[in-house]
Amino acid sequence: MRSRKSLILEADRVFSLYVRNRGATFGWNHCFTCGAYLPVSDLQCGHFRSRRYINTRWHTVNCWPQCNRCNVELSGNLIVYEKKLRSMFGDDAIDGLFELSLAYNKITDDDIREIIKKY
Repeated sequence: MRSRKSLILEADRVFSLYVRNRGATFGWNHCFTCGAYLPVSDLQCGHFRSRRYINTRWHTVNCWPQCNRCNVELSGNLIVYEKKLRSMFGDDAIDGLFELSLAYNKITDDDIREIIKKY
């Protein structure tokens, strides 16, 4: 049996690969917030709602490729991130993402294993 911590790390790893490669062309993709075109290996899995919110940690609407500048130096570039999400998915969906992130749901180890299998 794997520890919960190791399950979370593996889920983060495979989900990050999925997010950074989603929409990529020949190993290159755009930063969601600034549009920089970079190799997938230079991008990160950016989160609109922080990873600390387990309910949205591996949510595909919440996570998009970001460059180091936007994700780390600009702390997610969240004003641009939110504006783009609302444009793409609408206010109701993004308000729902906020609600989901704060919901008191218990994510089980089996739930995390399913994420690993899926991505």
